[in-house]
Amino acid sequence: MRKLRERLNNKKGFTLVELIVVIVIILILAAVLIPNVMRYIEQARKSTFQSEASGYLTEIQGFAAEAFATSDTGTDITGADLQGKLTANTEKLTGGVNVNASTLGAAAANTINVVIKAGAVTEFNYSDEKYTVSWSQATGWEDVDDLAS
Repeated sequence: MRKLRERLNNKKGFTLVELIVVIVIILILAAVLIPNVMRYIEQARKSTFQSEASGYLTEIQGFAAEAFATSDTGTDITGADLQGKLTANTEKLTGGVNVNASTLGAAAANTINVVIKAGAVTEFNYSDEKYTVSWSQATGWEDVDDLAS
């Protein structure tokens, strides 16, 4: 009896069952938390992307308004009239134009397409290698689409 009592008092470490229970609990928590964290990270990236696109849209609207305010006719404005912010071979601003995304601070691979009618931006699309987002005067912002899915 005394030896059994000494053995119980000198017990050090954990049993195998205790270790397995702890590992199972950690794995269950990880299985629940990791997908949620990944989803929040993706939502944050999409929000950042749309915020960036919103800044470019605001900048382009300002350039277009300024260009049309200084134009005689308001219809024959080229990329050069927007302080070099549009690509060289664009249509008149009464139609669609391709904005040079890199001159607005975006990566060179990013694309911006704009439709301007009567001096106002009516449609806007911004894409990089992963996302695309659109805005129109009629509907406002559309959700950011993930091009990979």
